[in-house]
Parts: sequence; C-alpha cells; structure tokens
Amino acid sequence: MRKVSKCAFLAFLAATLVAPAGAAPEERVLIDGYLQARAVATERPSGMYDIEGSTFTIRRARIRIRHAAGIACFVMQFEGTARTSPVIRDAYVQIPFQIGQARGPFTFWAGQFQVPFGYAVPSNSRRNLFPELPVGFEGDAIGLALFPDLRDVGLRLSFQMDRTLADLAVVNGSGLAAVDPNRSKEFYARIKRRFGTIEAALSGRIGNQVIAGVDRQHSIWGIGAKVTPSFGGEFTAEFATGRDAATATSHTTPRAWYIEYDRPLGGRWLMGARYSSFDPDIDNVGVAGNVGEERGPAFALAYQFDEHLRLTGALEFPRVTTSLGRQSATAGIFQTQYSF
Repeated sequence: MRKVSKCAFLAFLAATLVAPAGAAPEERVLIDGYLQARAVATERPSGMYDIEGSTFTIRRARIRIRHAAGIACFVMQFEGTARTSPVIRDAYVQIPFQIGQARGPFTFWAGQFQVPFGYAVPSNSRRNLFPELPVGFEGDAIGLALFPDLRDVGLRLSFQMDRTLADLAVVNGSGLAAVDPNRSKEFYARIKRRFGTIEAALSGRIGNQVIAGVDRQHSIWGIGAKVTPSFGGEFTAEFATGRDAATATSHTTPRAWYIEYDRPLGGRWLMGARYSSFDPDIDNVGVAGNVGEERGPAFALAYQFDEHLRLTGALEFPRVTTSLGRQSATAGIFQTQYSF
C-alpha cells in the first residue's frame, strides 16, 4: 500500500501544476498518464510473468509532464509499480531544427528515452493491446541477451519526411538499472519506410561490454514489417538476432521473433492473436532454468468503454525450457486500464 500511495502522490502533484501567469497557450504544461491494474494467474514462472500462482498487482502507474515552446520540447515521465517506488522513466529535451532554408525534418534528443529499435521496443504500453511485449523484446530478465533495458541515457537524432523515419542514437548501453560500466558506448540505428499499406523497418545495435576485465563487442540487428490495413486490422512481424558476449572468451547467438494480428471486432471490441519465440543461444539446444528458450501463442480480447477506460483479458500459452525439460507455463491476465 505504501508504494501505491507514492504513485497517488505523484498523480496529485502533477495535477496541481499550472502554467505560469501570462504564459502563451502553446507554452502550457500538458499532463497525461495511465494506470494498469491486473489480476494474474500462472501455471509456473516464465520470462513474461515471474510468479507461480495468482496475484493482484499494479503493473504500471505513469504520469507524463510535457512542456512545448517554440524552440524545444521538454518531457518527463514518472512510473510506479507494485514492486518499485516511483522512478523517472523518461527525461529528455527534443529540439527540432533545419538545414539551409528548407523546413527542418530533424529532431535532436538529449536525456533519457526509449531506444529506437524496430516496433515492439519503442511501443507505447498504453496503446498496446497485449498486456506485455513479445518474449525476448521486453526489458525483463529473459530479454537481457537482446536488450539490457528499453530505455537508456544519451543523445539521439531523428529524421522524418514523407514516408521515411530514421533514428541514430548513442547511449551508455547499460540501461537504467546500472551506471555506465566503461568508456564504450552503444549505438542504435533504425530506418522505417512506408510503401503503400506496407511499412518496413531495419534496426541495429552495436556496442561493447566488459566481462572479466575483457572488452567484448556485441551486436544485434532486426527486421520488421507492419501491414495496415490488413483484412480490417493490423499485422506486425519482427525478427531480431545477433552476437552477445557471454564470457570473456565465448559468445552466444540470441534470437527472438513474433507475429501479431490485431483487429477491431465492431462496436468497442478489440481482439489480437500473437505467436512469439525467444532463444538465448540458438547454438545450444535447451538451456536449464527460466532464462532458457520460450515460445508459444497468446490471445487478447479488450473492450474500450471510452477514450479513458479499457478492460483486457489475455491468455498466453508459452512453453519454457527448464531443468526438467520443456514445460507449459500458461498464464491468464485481466487488466483494467484508465488513461487521461
């Protein structure tokens, strides 16, 4: 209850913010946020849900504060969960600019932000139909082989014009859970291009990590596609793999992929189906423990009451590799989301 109270305090604090007297309308402070309350029941722990049994939990409580002036935009987002005290999830400045006389398609970022890679990693959990990201693309323990975190601290340059979006970022590489371990930095690059109803994305991440005093290079690349509309809905597919430094003298080859189809059913109903797969090392057949291979289908059904309230039920049927072999880890989730 104490942790939830902190989230409530943040919401109250943000709600009391007002624009300075005499400020122009375009300089007003904008505030939004959302709360996700869940009931979760699992057969056994998995990379997505690390509990065994059932529980009620606050998955996310977020408040975002945004101030936009003519020259730049400031964004700060706070998050609290049932397991953690409120933390700063986003804190960055965006500065649009131009080169020459043309209208500028460039945006410079500085601070703490989501890393630009594919579709799933930078997606907005408020808008996602499924309660969690596909396995291997989330920032939980099982996803460490691909992404240490979905956010990091550094600099970023974005380019957007017509049907093309490109990003280049340099960050610490350790995410938000640890300080920068060495002088090396991580580089992210992504380019998205729309061709009619099809959008394609290419992404990459390259950097170094120190293991037992040895500086080892690792890299991840990904490819994705999104089709909208697709039989009245949206189809998304993504694949990521690479080379990760496991020890001072060896590497692993992680791989993750998923396909997802989301569609409105008429009225205010929404449905989705997804199959996702993660293997921390495709050269190793079977890895003991909950950080091993995981794959399986998932289904979600949601009802959107209005722009604020959404109820979602989801069933996930992953099979995980443990010391006892491959086992099922079925999970059921009921989520209430309120956003403003």
